[in-house]
Amino acid sequence: MTRRIHICQVTIGHNPTDDRIFYKEARTLVKLGYDVTIIAPAREVLDEKDGVKFVLFPEKGFFYNILRGYLLARDQHADVYHYHDFDFLLAAILWKYKFGRKIIYDAHETIFWLFMESSRRSLAIRFPLAVIAQTVEWLNVIFADRVITVTPWIAEGFKRFRKNVTLIYNFPQTELFRLPDTSDKKKPIILYHGHISPTRNIEMMIESMKYVHADFPSARLIFIGDINERYFRQLTNFISFRKLTAVIEVRPAIPFDQIPKLLASATIGLSSMSTGEALRRSIQIKPFEFMAAGVPVLGCRVPSIEQFVERTGAGIIVDPLTAENLGRQISILLANDQLRHEMGSRGKKVVAGKFDWRSMEIEIEELYRHLLER
Repeated sequence: MTRRIHICQVTIGHNPTDDRIFYKEARTLVKLGYDVTIIAPAREVLDEKDGVKFVLFPEKGFFYNILRGYLLARDQHADVYHYHDFDFLLAAILWKYKFGRKIIYDAHETIFWLFMESSRRSLAIRFPLAVIAQTVEWLNVIFADRVITVTPWIAEGFKRFRKNVTLIYNFPQTELFRLPDTSDKKKPIILYHGHISPTRNIEMMIESMKYVHADFPSARLIFIGDINERYFRQLTNFISFRKLTAVIEVRPAIPFDQIPKLLASATIGLSSMSTGEALRRSIQIKPFEFMAAGVPVLGCRVPSIEQFVERTGAGIIVDPLTAENLGRQISILLANDQLRHEMGSRGKKVVAGKFDWRSMEIEIEELYRHLLER
């Protein structure tokens, strides 16, 4: 009997059932006939799901998490280690050279700009940390047998190393979003779901509702996502001071399998309203999910929104990026049912035809086939 190839996906920075890692990559690999194990922080309670095994560990600090993740992954004796955090550089070198395994580095972010723009620390602290982080990531690229990236801009930065880089877009699984429209025209919901932080221009989104509320008093802006306690308090005070408490809600993140139902209730979807370098080089999954659900998208002028939202007619770019202009665009869409329907229909059609995860399954199959033939 032929032994099945065992693939171990390892992360310390993502949930066990992360959208990309579990729902897309791991389940695709199971479908292709591989045994798959995910090593991740114990942010959920599960041992196996959809054919994927989970080995989870309690989070106790950065260095403990790295060591624990490495040891648990090592004990799997996998054929391929597919890891999602650049912090695993030393572990990856051991997997490859001490144990003779294949290693894949999956780069999700533009590391340098992520460090530069995700913190409010002084430039004197942020810059050296960003340089160190970027250097560590480049070393991951050098040592990896294969590299996966999520955007062409990240891929371009890795080409200098002449490595085998595979671009795996984070397209949605459109079949998950084929739910009946449950949005309420009388009580429209403007929805933002994703990471909630100052870098996403959250305060400007809140301010925009001042210009919406007069004409559409029943409209609500709902934020759903990860947010730290300090920033939650800041936003609560910010909303209260502007007398928008009845108009705006900030809710905690929900499991991915609840996202499709959430989107089915939305009238308008907001993407991150930031033109920073990190987001200019990224392709957010959230606009794709809105499009898959038939929800018109409002975004800012960055390459991914221009390409996937504006050019397909699935939404509107807010330019200039001000609270007043965002409020105006929200009001235009709320006042025009036909326009919203047309944008939503175009988004749903183009995602199902061109930007569906099934096209990426082919890329993953080819990547692993070539890797394991060596």
